[in-house]
Amino acid sequence: VLIEGAMSASSMFNNLSKEQCEAVIGAMYPAQRPAGEPVIIQGEAAQNYFVVDVGKCDVFVRRDGSGEELVLTIGSGASFGEIALMYECENNITIKAHVDVTVWTIDRRTFRSIVVNSTSKKRRQYESILASVELFEGLSKAERALMADALEDVVYADGDTIMKQAAEGDYFYIINKGKVSVLVDTKQVALRGDGEYIG
Repeated sequence: VLIEGAMSASSMFNNLSKEQCEAVIGAMYPAQRPAGEPVIIQGEAAQNYFVVDVGKCDVFVRRDGSGEELVLTIGSGASFGEIALMYECENNITIKAHVDVTVWTIDRRTFRSIVVNSTSKKRRQYESILASVELFEGLSKAERALMADALEDVVYADGDTIMKQAAEGDYFYIINKGKVSVLVDTKQVALRGDGEYIG
């Protein structure tokens, strides 16, 4: 819950699916730092994302060759280093353990492997769904791959309205899992299921 809360507060993770977030959390591991020891150092290569579990950390900034300036103290649930997961860059701050601290961490290579692998798996799943839809039988594999890249998961609860009669249709829906009732003037005229479409 602690890590999930920290990730949800960062825009870096907004585009990850629930499964990807769970995989990232599952790959994170604890690390300890004694009081006064750096967790990251300004100017060094940024490699990891961290979430503070137990303890506090001090955030320092060094400007124009001057000494370190304490700008903030952070505690449990705070996170830092997410930019390192996506880009090769240098740390722009130094963070040291204020007291003995435990952090959860994941490195860039592991993070990117999770995202790339799950994205590839999701794409294959989408391509399989598209291949099962009669409307798209004439598409080439390359065309299906392009369509798969454009698809996104949307989850509806039982009873939710997906689209309304006579409303302008902006979306095309393929049912991945579940049943959808098609109503005309409040009367059910069809029941669509896995691999079928509406819109």
